[in-house]
Amino acid sequence: MKMTFDYSVHYQDVDANRHLRLYTLEDMLLDVAGRAADKLGIGYHDLLRDNMAWVLIKMTIELDYMPTVGDQLEFDTWVNGFAHALSPREYQIFLKTDTERFEIGRVHSVWAVLNLSTRQMENIFSEERFQKIDTHELLPISSARLKRIAEPTGTDNYVIRYSDLDYNRHCNSCKYLEMMLDANHRIVDNLTESDHIVLHLSYSREVHYDEHVTINYAEQNDEIQYDVIAPDGLISAQAKLIKK
Repeated sequence: MKMTFDYSVHYQDVDANRHLRLYTLEDMLLDVAGRAADKLGIGYHDLLRDNMAWVLIKMTIELDYMPTVGDQLEFDTWVNGFAHALSPREYQIFLKTDTERFEIGRVHSVWAVLNLSTRQMENIFSEERFQKIDTHELLPISSARLKRIAEPTGTDNYVIRYSDLDYNRHCNSCKYLEMMLDANHRIVDNLTESDHIVLHLSYSREVHYDEHVTINYAEQNDEIQYDVIAPDGLISAQAKLIKK
């Protein structure tokens, strides 16, 4: 089942260059997923009754235009399937006018269900509530397998604050991207509205309140990779931002 959700870009949603912040866009995408899941009967309240919650595993965003203040956006979204404890969700992003809309972006995401007691992913997709949901095709988006940065060109440190936590009591997905771009914002600081960008995001390990993380980044021409390193030295999240 395909669904459409509308959003407006407000003054507080844009950065110093008047472009929609990428972590605000990610927040919109997560909100779209939540609203769609609610309509399908597999949303926040539905899973919480079983002490479960959705978590984002990875996301790839392709943008052909950088939205700005006053833009009206539409997000079409649908589920691709439920298999092997993972559920892909696709999006198309449109810029809407009074008479028509233009596609400006595409998104591929992968989700899992987290057991809030064991803190492990759990495959509950054989349940009837998931099996009866109509699914649709994958979008032609290339996802990237990110390797750990061998030689960072820069580093930053961050302490997880109370305001970084979400209802799963771990660092919110969008907060990782915010801390990454705070560590190095060269590409986003030089974007024009017509630039084409690709953002790959990957989440692999929880971090919690008051934990210290290290953000490593490596710059090469028009691309930056980021690694967020958890206190135990393992990767918590990664991203690669590419300007084309």
